[in-house]
Amino acid sequence: MGMISEFVKGLKVTLGIGARTVFKDGLVTEQYPKEFRTKPQRFHGRHQLNRYPDGIEKCIGCELCAGACPAHCIYVRGSENSPDAPVGPGERYGFVYDINMLRCIFCGLCVEACPTEAITMTHLFEMSVTERQDAIYTKKELLVNEDGSPNHMFDDDPLANYDELAEGDGWMRATAPAGRVAYEGVVAWTPRAGKAREPEKGQSGGGADMTELILFFLFGALALVGALSVVFAKNPVKSAMGLILTLLSLAVLYVVHLAHFVAAVQVMVYAGAVMTLFLFVIMLIGIDRSEDLTEQLPTQRLLVFLLGLALLGVVIAVVAGNNWSWVTGIPKPGEAPIGTAEAIGAGLFGGWVLPFEATSLLLIVAAVGAIALAYFPSRKKERP
Repeated sequence: MGMISEFVKGLKVTLGIGARTVFKDGLVTEQYPKEFRTKPQRFHGRHQLNRYPDGIEKCIGCELCAGACPAHCIYVRGSENSPDAPVGPGERYGFVYDINMLRCIFCGLCVEACPTEAITMTHLFEMSVTERQDAIYTKKELLVNEDGSPNHMFDDDPLANYDELAEGDGWMRATAPAGRVAYEGVVAWTPRAGKAREPEKGQSGGGADMTELILFFLFGALALVGALSVVFAKNPVKSAMGLILTLLSLAVLYVVHLAHFVAAVQVMVYAGAVMTLFLFVIMLIGIDRSEDLTEQLPTQRLLVFLLGLALLGVVIAVVAGNNWSWVTGIPKPGEAPIGTAEAIGAGLFGGWVLPFEATSLLLIVAAVGAIALAYFPSRKKERP
C-alpha cells in the first residue's frame, strides 16, 4: 500500500505540471533558441579581454590568471611594450592569450586573480563547436575592439545570443562590495571601453541594510537576555553562562560593523580566558555555600532607585533633543576600514611597530621577574 501511495503522489506532481503547461500557467519549458533565458547578474559565461576607455589593452601579461586556473586551460605569454606605440599601460602586455573552453570549468578564479580587471566573464554560454580547434579561443576572439564591442569566433550562430557578450562581469561583481547600502550607486570597478557597467542594484529596501537590522535586533536581544540572567539568576554558574552569552552576542555585532579585530579579542580574551577564570573562582568558592543576605547598607535600594531614575531621565532628554538616524560602522566609499584585522595589523606592525615591540619586551621582563620572585624566595638573615 505504501508503494502505491508513493506512486500516486509522483503522478500527482507530474500531471499537475503537465496541466499547468497546457493551460499556459506556470510554464517551465523555454522555447530555445527562439527565446533566450535571462542570465543572472553574476552569471559565469564566456571570457573576454577588456580595454581601457582610450583603447589601451588592460592585460599586462603577468600570467596570474593562468597560474590561478585549476583546469590549466589558459595559456598566456607576455611581450615587452614598445615606448613609441604601447599596447598596454605597463612594461609588458599579453602577446598570446588562449583559453581552451573544453577544459574550462567557468569558476571565475582567473577573473579574481587579474590585478587590472583585464579578463571578465560575460553572459554568453552557448558555444557549441564541431571541431576541437574551434573551442580554443585566442586573443583575436577574446579581445574587444577599441570601441568596446566584443568579438566572437563565428560571424553568426542561431543558437547563441551575441548581445550577451556585452552583459555581465561575473566574478567582478561577486568580489565587489555588494549588498552594502553605503556603496549603492557607486561603480566598484575600473572603467573600460564600450558599454559602461552599472553598479549593482537592489541594495536598499531589503538588502544588506535589512540583514544588518535583523542581526542587530536578534543578537541585541540575546545580549539583553544574557545580561538579565547575570542579575537575576540564583545560581552563579548560570550567571556566568549568561555573561558569556552577552559577550558572544556583542562579538557578532562587532563583526556586522566590520570590527573583526575587536570581535576576535572579545571572544578569545573576555568570553574565553576571563570567563574561564570566573568559573574557576566560582568553583573554588563553592556554589553550595549559603551566603549572608543581610544588607550592610540599609539605604542602598533607595539610592539605586534614585540613580536609576536620574539615568533614565538623562537618556530620555538626550534622545528627545536630537535627530537620530540609523548609523553603521561600515566605511563610506573611498574610506579605508579601520576595524578589520588587516587594518589593525597594518597600523600595529607599520607605524607603531617600535612601541609594540617595546611593550612586548616590557611584558616579557615583568613575566621573568614574577617567575624569579616566585622561584627564589627571599632569605631573611637570622638574628644571633
